[in-house]
Amino acid sequence: MKKTFYPLACTLLIFSTLKCQVNETWSRLTGSAFLENRSYETFENICDMAGGRLLGSPGNEKAMEILKSELHDLGINAQMEHFKAPGWIRGNDQVQITSPLLRNIQALALGYVNSHPSFTAKVVFAGSGFKEDYSGVDIQGKIALVSSEAPKGKEPILRYEAINIAAELGAKAILFINEHPGMSNLAGTGNFQGTASPIPAYSLTYEEGMWIKRLAISGKNPEMKLTTNSYCREVETGNLVFSLPGKVKDKIVIGAHFDSWDIS
Repeated sequence: MKKTFYPLACTLLIFSTLKCQVNETWSRLTGSAFLENRSYETFENICDMAGGRLLGSPGNEKAMEILKSELHDLGINAQMEHFKAPGWIRGNDQVQITSPLLRNIQALALGYVNSHPSFTAKVVFAGSGFKEDYSGVDIQGKIALVSSEAPKGKEPILRYEAINIAAELGAKAILFINEHPGMSNLAGTGNFQGTASPIPAYSLTYEEGMWIKRLAISGKNPEMKLTTNSYCREVETGNLVFSLPGKVKDKIVIGAHFDSWDIS
């Protein structure tokens, strides 16, 4: 009995000691995270001094410099690694409803929507933008208006998928209604490859989007004019890289982003 008891007691003692050490380390880490946290202060500085941080923009570069300086103050030597990537520049875009009345619409071009000559076309409502939503809808040469809400029992469609479907079916452009009220536009990208969008794609506010939808489904035949001056081009950007030395050979790679949409 004693031969069995002593090894068991030693094992429990060692386990208890290790657990206490882990808990103590965890407590120090979480305590430091709360009491010595500079992340929000740094984030505030970036927002105030750099503004919007679109890929390859002056604001994005300035944010990197601010972060590098903050890390230096903490005793961390960070290096900038620059590279070229597909970029996008927002221009002075304009979206108007021209029939049954003339009015400027608060709209926001999605990333990688390329410039094009101005055009006017009829608007038709196409549900949530799934292929089956176009059944019985004459979309050829028209502007598709779609909801950002997913129908019940379905996964939401990604915007780049809805753009490609509309383009394949012959739509001239696609407009996404923001699902959240408050006269705000939902910024986002037209694709994740950095290629020019096949057709213009814009985000509309919930209020104006639902109004145009009401016109479309009630047979008022709304028409809209789109003018896109935003354009795609290659840009130079970079990563901020640094290492925190440890006591073992194993490595943990952590990534984070500090860029933002230009309207942020």
